[in-house]
Amino acid sequence: MEYKNNKQSNHHNKKISKSNKNQSISLESKQSQQYNHTSSPSYQTVSTNTQIQDLLEEIQELELEILDMFEVIFHFINLKKERLQDALQYYMQILESQNENTPYNAQHIIEIIKIIQTQKPEWFSNQ
Repeated sequence: MEYKNNKQSNHHNKKISKSNKNQSISLESKQSQQYNHTSSPSYQTVSTNTQIQDLLEEIQELELEILDMFEVIFHFINLKKERLQDALQYYMQILESQNENTPYNAQHIIEIIKIIQTQKPEWFSNQ
């Protein structure tokens, strides 16, 4: 949508600049002059900082989604609610203690969950 509006705006500006031949600077030239500052180092720094901030926010959102998914997993294997934080920390301990070359995939996650169930049965209800 934004691209389409920009395209329409540029087309409109071309018509205006053609109709006003007597003007020394067309609207397109003015726009170019106005936007030339975007290539300056300070603008690039601000732009890069904004992009980094956006990425950090996206990472935080993804982390929360992953935590929600683990909460769902632990719910379905009857983890006691008060043990959720313990289970997440223990999961990370197990993960960090394993070989770095082990592929991290769904099967690996299942194996770690089974380890937690085996090593910490008191954290689970018998439902």
